[in-house]
Amino acid sequence: MKAPALPVPSALAGAAAVEWPDVRAGPPVVQTATPRLWRLDLTLPLGPADRLLLSAEERQRAQRFVFEDDRQRFEAAHLGMRHLLGRQAGVAPGELQFEAGPWGKPALRGRQRGGFNLSHSGDVGLLLWVPDDLECGVDVEVLRPVRDRDAVAHSVFTAEECRALEAMPAATRDEAFLRLWTRKEACIKAIGTGLALAPRLLQVGLDTPARELSVAFPAELADSLGGSARLFVLDLQVGPDVRAAAAFRLDGAGAGPSKGTAPEPDRAIHWPHIRRA
Repeated sequence: MKAPALPVPSALAGAAAVEWPDVRAGPPVVQTATPRLWRLDLTLPLGPADRLLLSAEERQRAQRFVFEDDRQRFEAAHLGMRHLLGRQAGVAPGELQFEAGPWGKPALRGRQRGGFNLSHSGDVGLLLWVPDDLECGVDVEVLRPVRDRDAVAHSVFTAEECRALEAMPAATRDEAFLRLWTRKEACIKAIGTGLALAPRLLQVGLDTPARELSVAFPAELADSLGGSARLFVLDLQVGPDVRAAAAFRLDGAGAGPSKGTAPEPDRAIHWPHIRRA
């Protein structure tokens, strides 16, 4: 008799695995990392049993949101993350434990090894996972008009990036802004400092869909992070309604906690197209 299918957790009902971009021209460390990427639908209703899987700290953070929609999206993003990371690590979602780096970047604790990063914008979540110590970052932004775009651009983009943005047709500048921003945010998250590192120090550009770059750290960060970092950043195609990017630190350093021994990656999992997780 065929065993009955297990119900799909509500936090995963809208999760879709996304094809990883062809990065054969990229750094070998990224080519061999077998990253996995999922897009999460953050509008799905969650029940009391779902919320019990969140840690006390996650539930407290959720309660700080003023608006119910924001609270729901946060909970859905973290529940989806727990289910998907649990599958990769072979650990029940509610048993996953996290620890934070000096600037708050989360990592799986102890033996639950594997680099990951979570981002969400509006009703869309994006989770990136790599089965080793490769420091990674991901960012997603829903396409929308950007308020005070030009003023913000001059405060966070380099002079060269501002010139490239201004040269774009007016109708595409908001999209180009978000593409630049997701690339910068993914790099900053891969380094692990948050906005302690000024975005203007990163030259991510608009000229190619993927690039390597270096950043020299200011004196206040150099003692803990080293003098500089090498990164690889690339655009992600996860839907026509968003812009997204991923980044990896290539020099093996980072601001995340140290991790234990990685489980063997599941080489049977391939994502040739978008499908249900």
